Amino acid sequence: MWVLGLLVAIFAVCALLGQPIFLALGLSGTICNFLGVEGVTGTSIALQFFNANNSWTLLAAPFFLLSGNLMAACGPAEALFKLCDAFLGHVKGGISYAVVVACALFGAVTGSAIATSIAIGSACIPEMRKRGYNELYTMGLVGCSATLGLMIPPSIYMILFAGQAQGNLIEYFTAGYLPGIIFAVILMVVARIRLPKTAVQSPKMPWKQRLGALVEAIPAIGMPVLIMVSIYSGVFTPTESAALSVAYCIVICPIAYRKKFSIKEFWNQCCAAGRANSQIFIILGAVYVFSNVLTYMKVGDIVSNWAVGFGFPALGLMFMMALVYFIFGMFIDPVPIMYLTLPIFLPIVMASGISVTYFMIMTVAMMMVAQVSPPFGIILYTMSGVFKTPVHTVMRGSIPFIVCLLAGTVIIILFPQISLLLPRLMGYG
Repeated sequence: MWVLGLLVAIFAVCALLGQPIFLALGLSGTICNFLGVEGVTGTSIALQFFNANNSWTLLAAPFFLLSGNLMAACGPAEALFKLCDAFLGHVKGGISYAVVVACALFGAVTGSAIATSIAIGSACIPEMRKRGYNELYTMGLVGCSATLGLMIPPSIYMILFAGQAQGNLIEYFTAGYLPGIIFAVILMVVARIRLPKTAVQSPKMPWKQRLGALVEAIPAIGMPVLIMVSIYSGVFTPTESAALSVAYCIVICPIAYRKKFSIKEFWNQCCAAGRANSQIFIILGAVYVFSNVLTYMKVGDIVSNWAVGFGFPALGLMFMMALVYFIFGMFIDPVPIMYLTLPIFLPIVMASGISVTYFMIMTVAMMMVAQVSPPFGIILYTMSGVFKTPVHTVMRGSIPFIVCLLAGTVIIILFPQISLLLPRLMGYG
């Protein structure tokens, strides 16, 4: 057990010194692998790092991140928001509904909350300010609505979960639709309840303008449709469909959104996607080295036997795991949270007879919360930096909508059928 103590101590020291998460995980994991795991060599450490990323399923993530960046920067995000605003903006609180729906649609395009918050926020925040919406409400709604992209397929976090759990990615994608809709509805209800008194709605647009907005948005809407049709028809695997999404962007953006598209912007987004993917995969490698110590020490089996031995009910276990995610989510990014906890939580889930798909949906829901949880939620700082708003304002504005996300998670935990209905209708599980 002294190895586990050393593992935690080295990680804690690195974290307190402000070292990057991959360095804290990689350094503590490497040292403890050499000291506490039999037969470990420098070559085996390198192989662990390589094997963590050597996955056909995980290969979908770089493609979806690239296509999401291209769609965010080259015009489709603005077109989607204009479409939603054209049909909803004239009703009371309509632009709030438009923000939530646009984030849900764009989430189905990108699978990335950060890209969604920047892209949809750039289109809607100036307009919301013009219509009398205060900063607290605006920043909170946009930031929390952006996380819908984590639940609505294609989701980067579902891809990462499938890579770790060796699960069926199509089943996971299918399970995300109903929870995604529930989260969107809850956000819209609370947005209407908390509507600022100074807010005004826009005049009702004539049908000619609405149809024009629809025509402009059709190429953007076409991408998630193409991805899902190609996957569910069996023509392409999810990874191949992810590559197809990049090809679709390369063809569509210069044609349908040529006013915003440029070679320079295309190159910038390729570089940004490369940096984001590098960050994800270096963390995955470091976490794999770290978790190898946990696996060797059979921490997952020990915790699983303890949980089963105490006879905790499935609901109790789900709420306890959600609480762990919530606490971690206030301080650590979602990717390392998932890869640190799954080697421990998955044996508990399987030993307790809990559906892995149901657990996956809860996990992704808590990762949504983690991205906007004070004090270190990454969306909070993204919104603050991009839209020049004090971070404490973004945090305060987000709290009511974080409660929405938590309420949606509680509903999903209490009613497993929400997560399992569509996969069962499609013949999974």
